[in-house]
Amino acid sequence: MNAYISVSGIVARIEPVIPTQADYGCTLNLTLRSFSQGEINFTMNGETYVVDNFPINPGDRVTIFYDANAPVPLIYPPQYKAVAVANSSYYNYYLGEFYNNFVSTDGRFQISNSAPLNMILPNGQTFYGALAGNTVLVEYTAATRSIPAQIQPDRIIVFCYH
Repeated sequence: MNAYISVSGIVARIEPVIPTQADYGCTLNLTLRSFSQGEINFTMNGETYVVDNFPINPGDRVTIFYDANAPVPLIYPPQYKAVAVANSSYYNYYLGEFYNNFVSTDGRFQISNSAPLNMILPNGQTFYGALAGNTVLVEYTAATRSIPAQIQPDRIIVFCYH
């Protein structure tokens, strides 16, 4: 089970990483001025999922997710490999897994099942399977203050890997 951590903030700059000439332009270094942790560097490549494929620019307000179990260098500012990036000007996001009862595996959120769920795959196609056991990115606007917080998602993006 993966554990993902999110960081929200304003994009300060985006620069290409130049490890070798063959990789030029394929890997980007994004510097984020987070609201809670100061400046953080993220590495993005072709494996990084960008919600709605929006172009990321300096000044954008984003939420970036990274794998909490991945190895990281002990440097300042910290540097992580971005797993997913979402424009967070309007929506809130949660990346993780859920049990059959729609409670997240970390116990933070419960998806309200009072309305039909808009579940899609990363390519935009409708997802017809079960939510449990898959990594999902939940897009929502509000959550209750209960434990677990109740959310009514606007959209759920299901990643079919474990």
